[in-house]
Amino acid sequence: MKSEVVFERVNVKSKGECFGYDGLMNKAFRSSTTKAIEDTDFFILAEEFFDKSFNKAIMKAERERKDFLIDRVPAFQDNLVYFNKRFKYIKTHV
Repeated sequence: MKSEVVFERVNVKSKGECFGYDGLMNKAFRSSTTKAIEDTDFFILAEEFFDKSFNKAIMKAERERKDFLIDRVPAFQDNLVYFNKRFKYIKTHV
C-alpha cells in the first residue's frame, strides 16, 4: 500500500520576502518543504554569511540604541563608561 503525501498551504510569500531563516537563527534542521507556484528566482544563503550579516545588524542596532539614549536621556550622558563597556562586551560576545 502506497502512502499519499498531503501538502497543506501554510504561508504564501510575496515578492521580496524570504523564508527559512528560522533554521539558521536556531541552528535547526529543515522543517518544511516549499513549492513555487510561479516562476521564481531564489538563492541559497550560506550559514556563515547569515551569521556575519545577522551579527552586523545586532551591532548596528546596539550602536543606534546607545546613541539614542546618550542623546535623549540626560542621566545616560553621565554614564558613558557603562555604555562603552556594554558595547565592547556585546561586540566580543556576539
